[in-house]
Amino acid sequence: MKNKFNLFIVLAIALILITGCNNQEENLSIEQQIENAMLEVEMDFDEILHKEVVKDGIFVFYKKNDELWGGFIKLTNEGWEWVRGSGGASFNPEKGYNNQGSNYVESDFMIQYGIITDPSIENIKQEFGNRKAKKVTIDSGFRLWFLINKESRTAKVEPIYSAE
Repeated sequence: MKNKFNLFIVLAIALILITGCNNQEENLSIEQQIENAMLEVEMDFDEILHKEVVKDGIFVFYKKNDELWGGFIKLTNEGWEWVRGSGGASFNPEKGYNNQGSNYVESDFMIQYGIITDPSIENIKQEFGNRKAKKVTIDSGFRLWFLINKESRTAKVEPIYSAE
């Protein structure tokens, strides 16, 4: 009886050690895993502003050198993997908004995004399909907009003013 109890204790400790010492990446928050994926490829960024789930990964909007940048991070069997980024949109656009785009053919989507600073601009819409952008207000007070398309082409976008 005592041998069975000792065996049980040894097995319990072994199980705790095995499960507790597995991949430490699993114990990190998604935010930390995303930051690690960016740092692994030596991606320079000041802060992550917003994350949006797309297809088989996450599109990350981040600040770098006082500009808005975006990048796609894909979930693989090994964890989060940086695919590609684009950007360089000013936080002070001349027209009260700006437009940046990136095509991710391998993941079958296209994204257009930018900043809205003009308070009279209510939203941004695409020329074809008359689709309105999704907007997110960032803590620093500016509005981020984006449109995710299945078509791999950059569509013309225009502002929707409050009076329209």
